[in-house]
Amino acid sequence: MLTHGGGDLYYSFVTEPRLLPRPLYAMRRYLLLLAPFLTALFACDPGVKPGPRVDFVGNTRFVSSDRVVSTPGDTLSSFIYADVRDSAKGNPLKRFIVTVKYEPGLTPGLYQNGILTQREDPFEYTYLDSTLAPNTFSFVFRHDFTARTTSGRERWTFKVTGVDKEQASRTYQLTTRKADSAALIHNYTTLLQAPVKGNRARRSFLDVTNGLALTGYAAQSPSAQALIDLIYVPGVNNTFGLASPNNVTSVGTSSWVTKNSTELRTTTVPVEEFNRATEADLITGFDAGRDSSSILPSIAEGKIIAFRTNTPNPLDSRTGLIYVQDILSTVIPTVLIQVKVSKRAIR
Repeated sequence: MLTHGGGDLYYSFVTEPRLLPRPLYAMRRYLLLLAPFLTALFACDPGVKPGPRVDFVGNTRFVSSDRVVSTPGDTLSSFIYADVRDSAKGNPLKRFIVTVKYEPGLTPGLYQNGILTQREDPFEYTYLDSTLAPNTFSFVFRHDFTARTTSGRERWTFKVTGVDKEQASRTYQLTTRKADSAALIHNYTTLLQAPVKGNRARRSFLDVTNGLALTGYAAQSPSAQALIDLIYVPGVNNTFGLASPNNVTSVGTSSWVTKNSTELRTTTVPVEEFNRATEADLITGFDAGRDSSSILPSIAEGKIIAFRTNTPNPLDSRTGLIYVQDILSTVIPTVLIQVKVSKRAIR
């Protein structure tokens, strides 16, 4: 042992000569003794277990992470890819589940005397629950949807499960800020697409009160059915029509748990009056409209129709106007509409 500066230092000849403090020297001997056991331990480590994996396809066009939505009701898309990490050892995928949680809920806030009358509880439902074909080891899913039109957050979760209940999921959150949230009228613009049998991806269903266009996937959920007030009804030569969910013959909703009733009326309201419409004008427009119907099979571009939702609780009924701004000549028949709807029951 060599003494240096009053402290005990050990000279090591295992590598190049250098002075080591006593504690480090002892630790080194300890690790050398354990080396055979550590080698055996790591050799037995099975590594990452095979199982499901889900991820977003990165692209400036597709949502893949949290973001702020600059335009309420904007049309957004995501591309989801799911697979099994090791298809040779892993189990096939069994289910794909998509859920969304809105916080606060979708109902537009009403600020009377500058005070929010009520903050709605969060609203969550299963947007899609699909059992995959046997021996599915990978798939891609394109998720096209519209963001909320009221201020708040929406959290989307995409989950895959394997046949042995292994799970993997990814999530993102969108935040929407509406500039005129304190107005007495909820106004928004949205796109509706003509439905087609066998394609549930089209946004053909409208929650007119809260301003949310929903796909056929969402419409399979009883929770979403309770929101839907109007459904796109394509007519002859791809004309645009609207119908209430309770018109079972026209929209095929016989199996729905909830079939909301919405009155529709044609009007002669000019666009100029629509643009400056007040809460009182919504009532006037509806009362001046022609006879109520649960379906308007053909609505021309530039027309304005009036509506009133009829709910079990009269306080939940809403009145409003819809302006058919543009009928787009696209591969998928699509209609651009503007909506003005009361935030409270008015008659």
